[in-house]
Amino acid sequence: MLADLFGGKAAGKVLLYLHTYEEGHVQRIADTMELSPSQVRAQLHKFEDLGLVVSREIGRTRLFQWKPGNPYVAPLRALLEERLKHTDAEEIEKYFRMRRRPRRAGKPS
Repeated sequence: MLADLFGGKAAGKVLLYLHTYEEGHVQRIADTMELSPSQVRAQLHKFEDLGLVVSREIGRTRLFQWKPGNPYVAPLRALLEERLKHTDAEEIEKYFRMRRRPRRAGKPS
């Protein structure tokens, strides 16, 4: 459904990534969602031009996140949350459960 709504699967995957992880850079999104960096970059720049996301540079990396104060972000995220509720467990595990930092030393498995 998101592919039809946003004009392609890359757009939907990028939005779902941002919804789940709150922020990300091109390469991490591309690796996680199994897209090419050029597809991700194009979608992020489109969303930035639309005012849905903002970016900032940290060193040599451009980090993208939702634009605070945009009135369309909350309804869009509600739609993305509904999409995730109807996602099978295998897809959730594959794309939306990535560890962001190492496990604490000595923590039981």
